[in-house]
Amino acid sequence: MLPAEFLPTSRVAFVRGEPIPASDAQEAAVAAHWRTALERNPSLFNGALVSPLGACVHDGVCTVRWHRSDFAHYLFSRQNPDRPVIGATGTLFVSIIVPTTDGELILGRMSQQTSAPSVIQLPGGGVSVGPDQTQISHSDLTAVAVQETSEELGITLDPAGLRTRGVIKRHSPPDIGVVFSTEPRARDSIQAAFAALRLRDLLAGIVSEFDELFAVSPRTDLRSLSGRGDHVIDYLPVVVGAFLTTGGGIV
Repeated sequence: MLPAEFLPTSRVAFVRGEPIPASDAQEAAVAAHWRTALERNPSLFNGALVSPLGACVHDGVCTVRWHRSDFAHYLFSRQNPDRPVIGATGTLFVSIIVPTTDGELILGRMSQQTSAPSVIQLPGGGVSVGPDQTQISHSDLTAVAVQETSEELGITLDPAGLRTRGVIKRHSPPDIGVVFSTEPRARDSIQAAFAALRLRDLLAGIVSEFDELFAVSPRTDLRSLSGRGDHVIDYLPVVVGAFLTTGGGIV
C-alpha cells in the first residue's frame, strides 16, 4: 500500500464528478455490512460525505474531483479493501494544526466509542454536502474546521484566522484531507478548554471524541505515543514533520 502523501499548497479547488454506478450485488453487500456494523456499534450514523475521485496540483493549486456518498459506503471500502464498491469510496476531511506558544502541536486520541477507537490524530472531521449542493467552497471547509475544533478541543476559532497549509492524499481508500493551521495558543489554555469540554460532555451524558491530548515537539518520536492498542494515523508523521521541521513554514 502506498503511504499517505502531503501536498503543500495554499489553494484548493473542487470539481464535481460522477462515479461508476455500483451493481445491485455491490449495494446489497454494503447494506449487509452496515447492518452488522450497527449491531456492533449502535451509535454509528450513516451521514452524507464527500468522496474524492482524484486530486492533482498544478500551478500551486490542488484540484479535487469529488462525488456524493455516505458513511456506509466509506466504512465498507475501508474494511473490505479487496471488495471495492464504485472503485473505492474515500472521504474529504479537514485536519487542524493547533500549535502551542512553545512550538508544539496538539494531537488527540479518539475515544473507544468513536468509529476510530484509540487512533491518535489531529483534530478534524469529514466534510458533508447538502442534497442539492453541487459546489464546495473554502468557507464550507473552514466551517467544518471551526465546528470540529470546538467539539473535540473545546476552543473557539475565528475562520478568518485559519490558514490553508496543504492537502493529505491517501490512496486506499482515496481520502483527501485539507490541512489548516491556527494561531499559536498557550498549552495550558488548550488543556483547560479541553478539560472543561470533557466535563460538559460528562454532565450531558455525551462521550467526548478525544479522551486524551498530546503535545508533540520536533524531538517527539510519534511511535512512542502508540501503546495500549493505540494507533498513530498514517498521514500524521508526514504532516507533523512538515510543519515542525520548518517552524510552520510548510507553504
